[in-house]
Amino acid sequence: VYKETDVHELEQMFEFFSSLEVDGHTISPGYDYDAAKQDMVRRLGRQPEDFFLTRALTRQKFAKIQDWARRFTIFGTPVYQEFLAGKRELTCTAWAIPTRNIKGWKAPCYLMTDGHYARYQDMLDQVDWNRYGVVNGVARDSRCENCMVHCGYDPSGALGTNYQPGDHWKNFKYNFSPRPAPSKTGHLVQAFNGCSIGKGHLAEANAALKTGLAGAKSAFRNHGSGSDEGGSCGNGETSQRELLLARLRQNGSSKS
Repeated sequence: VYKETDVHELEQMFEFFSSLEVDGHTISPGYDYDAAKQDMVRRLGRQPEDFFLTRALTRQKFAKIQDWARRFTIFGTPVYQEFLAGKRELTCTAWAIPTRNIKGWKAPCYLMTDGHYARYQDMLDQVDWNRYGVVNGVARDSRCENCMVHCGYDPSGALGTNYQPGDHWKNFKYNFSPRPAPSKTGHLVQAFNGCSIGKGHLAEANAALKTGLAGAKSAFRNHGSGSDEGGSCGNGETSQRELLLARLRQNGSSKS
């Protein structure tokens, strides 16, 4: 979930996939970790703060996650859901969901790389975990400031970090209670076919649609549409999407 993610679209996605009886959803806030920031600036010429979430924005986007979890199967402990909704604080347990790659055990976490270790026990013993995370609202490492990602905080909810009375019972019910029933209205959702990319990091697509709407309608007529009705995103038509992509390619060529 990113800054420009439409929360209503998220709910529609849950409705749609619930009607298809998918097993569930893993949902996590997108934050400005180092590799992503560097790539965004270098490759897209964008500023990370225009795309990624701060802690305050994460709580806004996830304010309804507990309601979603009652209606849909959300993979994530109830304690983590409360954390995302801004109803409690958690401290990071990055060591609980470690990352291993060809160089070894990656530390301190999936999103930050300060070193690799041959053995998991070596990583546990040699990394100074007190240097990382956010405690009482203060980031120990500036890179951790906006992170609320599941790989660091979901295990905190499972392991009893920052335990509050009733947490174990919440997790017990989450694991052993029946899953929410499939949505009865999800089949009515118009699944997006690609036109909605303009709301994300390809925001220029949205601008192209707005500035060229009159020309787009004219192009539809010239291509034999005869009407500019029924071409909206989500109805299975791909002609609008193709026109949008062609317009973007044309704009890119003119800039170069």
